[in-house]
Amino acid sequence: MTIHRPAIFLVLALSMAATVADEQPAGQEKKQPASQNETAQPALSAQKQKANPVAKSNTRPPKNLKFINGHWTPYEPPKLPDEAKPYIIVPKDTLWALSARFNGDPMLWPQIWDQNRYIVDSHWIYPGDPIVIPAPPTVVPPSVGNAPASMTAIEEEEEAPKVAQAPAPPAPPKPTPLADKEDLYCSGYIDADYRQPEMRIAGTDEEKICQGQGDVVYVNRGSRDGVSVGSEYDVIRPISLVQDPETDKPMGTLVDRRGRIRVIAVQAGSATAEVSFSCVDIGKGDRLVPKWDPDVPAGSPARPMDRYGTNPSGKAQGYVVAAPFNILAMGLGNVIQVSLGANAGLRPGDRISIYRPNVAGPDYARKLLGTGFVVTVRPASSAVKITESAREVYVGDRVEIQ
Repeated sequence: MTIHRPAIFLVLALSMAATVADEQPAGQEKKQPASQNETAQPALSAQKQKANPVAKSNTRPPKNLKFINGHWTPYEPPKLPDEAKPYIIVPKDTLWALSARFNGDPMLWPQIWDQNRYIVDSHWIYPGDPIVIPAPPTVVPPSVGNAPASMTAIEEEEEAPKVAQAPAPPAPPKPTPLADKEDLYCSGYIDADYRQPEMRIAGTDEEKICQGQGDVVYVNRGSRDGVSVGSEYDVIRPISLVQDPETDKPMGTLVDRRGRIRVIAVQAGSATAEVSFSCVDIGKGDRLVPKWDPDVPAGSPARPMDRYGTNPSGKAQGYVVAAPFNILAMGLGNVIQVSLGANAGLRPGDRISIYRPNVAGPDYARKLLGTGFVVTVRPASSAVKITESAREVYVGDRVEIQ
């Protein structure tokens, strides 16, 4: 028997993730860690990367960062003499962009990498590290017959001037699944007009309070009610009424999805079923509804959260209105309920910012708590999975569509 028990994730990890370049993945950068005086730190997030004709972009950042000469780096940067005129990497630099800047062609980035082989992975470069920029290459056109190469080039230019073509832009990344089985089937929802289903778990095969995957239960409906062998039902449990934090008006009933059962034997007025999947404990009295198989939200990896780039997006705003299993504080990996839904234009896969107004007043930057993506949507509410967390999240905190 497998039972997935709820857990509280308070993210207190030191953020030392490398910042990903927007359009050119030939090199990557790393953000400086946030102050240790903060009560919570941002977690590492999925990195937004795009492919180009030269290099793949699905590498992971190096580990074992070291604090060298006032900055963090996983490498062993050499101490270059002043006459070498080294260039010091700054945030948002990439080998691709540096090649475009100094060589006039981003496709020549391997020449820069070749001169700085202490950089083990060209996808990840770190602010503060020194690099040598080689001189731009000199291209000499081939000669024709006995004519000097320079004359041949001039004659060809006079005959048919050629326009240099810029390299093709990197192809956009293909959408990938954003949610897993547990996100979809264990996220819960707010039902604005909840009515208690008649079909329920009436008993259990084993005399124990909690049932989980593989356990056998008994259902109070049978063949005369349309139940047959192989039928599947989702197990739900109403938890509490939910109110809008701003208006105090009821939004509906918070309903937990507990798992799924599959009928293995059927009688006229009852059925025997096996728990095929459990999110948390399942028990006698839990209600049954027809199984629900939502589409898996897909998208590209999000850009890393800018913890202090907190300007409003200008899009719809709402509140965190409920927590999974009524836990107090939420963080990375938790699925929360927010007061924005399909009526506000939300769809599965959309991105959400979670924030808190600054106690110093409206003229000061709001505090960004984390970000997440929409897992499932109802008309006036949505389930949102927290994918980045800088501080703990509470019911009543604000959300905004990115």
